[in-house]
Amino acid sequence: MLSTQNIQLITKETQKTVLRAVCESPTLSIEELTLYLKSTGKSISQDEVVQVLNTIYLNKNWNKISREEYQKLLLEYLWTIEAQILYLLPVKQKETTVAEFNQFRLRNKQPKVSKDLIRHIQSLLHVDGKNLSKFRKFEKELSLMDDVDPNVLTQWAFRVILASLDISSISDVQSLPGLLIDTFREKFSVLAEKVGKTIQRITEKFVECYFPKGIAEGKLKELIQTYQSIYLNYKQGAEGELIVHKEYQDQNKVIETLIQDLEAVREIVNESHEGGFVSKLVSGKVKNREGIVERLEKVTNSLKELMDLNNAVNKANMEKTLLVQKLQSDYENVLLTKTQFENESYDLKEKTNSLEERKKELENELHDKTESLERAHEKIAELQQKIDKIPEIESKEANLREELNFAKDISLQLHRRLTKIKSDIQKLNSEKTKIEKQTNGKELLTIVQIEANN
Repeated sequence: MLSTQNIQLITKETQKTVLRAVCESPTLSIEELTLYLKSTGKSISQDEVVQVLNTIYLNKNWNKISREEYQKLLLEYLWTIEAQILYLLPVKQKETTVAEFNQFRLRNKQPKVSKDLIRHIQSLLHVDGKNLSKFRKFEKELSLMDDVDPNVLTQWAFRVILASLDISSISDVQSLPGLLIDTFREKFSVLAEKVGKTIQRITEKFVECYFPKGIAEGKLKELIQTYQSIYLNYKQGAEGELIVHKEYQDQNKVIETLIQDLEAVREIVNESHEGGFVSKLVSGKVKNREGIVERLEKVTNSLKELMDLNNAVNKANMEKTLLVQKLQSDYENVLLTKTQFENESYDLKEKTNSLEERKKELENELHDKTESLERAHEKIAELQQKIDKIPEIESKEANLREELNFAKDISLQLHRRLTKIKSDIQKLNSEKTKIEKQTNGKELLTIVQIEANN
């Protein structure tokens, strides 16, 4: 519930502007509604919009409820006011009409509505002024009316059609306009000819006003069932009110006739001035005796008629009481079902969120596993390529081994050759040394001999 401080922040003009916008576009989200108001030059914040919504439904966390639940709440609010205007608002209005209208709403635990909002919704429904009685006549007779614009009649017809539309025939919101048009042409063929191609635009505008684009089939059927329940409840309630009102009118008429007859009898009695009236009536000396008897018979008949009408009124009142009790019971059942649905919806939403989180975790895990698997496949491919090269490597290895063995043989041969060469060199060196020694000895001997000869 709003605090006193918050309530003071909302001016009547702000509340009027926001509620008008809600009735014109009930499927807009809070953010979209705020932007729409700004586009029309209205400086109204999102917080102010939320505060106005709290005057419709108390204790709602508007920032956390789903878009579908938000739209359903606003449509229930709007459809209820529309049905009450169409069937309960008096045709001839007076100063106390709005107060009486709000008393009825308060008895049904519904917030009060301003006179301005009632007039605005009447204008949107095209039932302002004399059109309200014309709508009720059209809804009852379902016939063409020459003094009403065919386009307006078409919009009224769609409301009547939607209230009795077979839910099982609905598939999705895209096909709803076509379904309404087919039913309209079947039930209002003459009006359909008058409207012509304009019917397509009227139908699409009617559907777009109440049913969001892209709404799921189940949610769409649920909204239409809600519309039908509200519409038919107030229609039946209005029929009970009309019966009682008619009986009271007939009763008042009989009472007026009864009073007139009694006054006529009194005048006849006043004209008798000789002796007692009863003795004159018995002796036949009363003036206009036949007139008195006739008037008394009329009074008796009027009293009987009054008793019959009184019984009829009592019966109608009893039926009305039972109907009101039934409507109240239905309303309480709807509230109970709505509460249960909200709780189930909340639980389902929590489960959905858990499933979404688990889904994201599994998706991330799957993504990681997929990447790991891809890397593993790449590694396997690399290994396979290496495995495929093994025979070639083995062949090269065998060749290399042969070359190695051949090289070893050559190396061994070279080693032996080098060893022999070294041995030969050593021998040569040894022989060279001997020769040098011998040569040196001979040279020395020669030198000695030469010296000796000298």
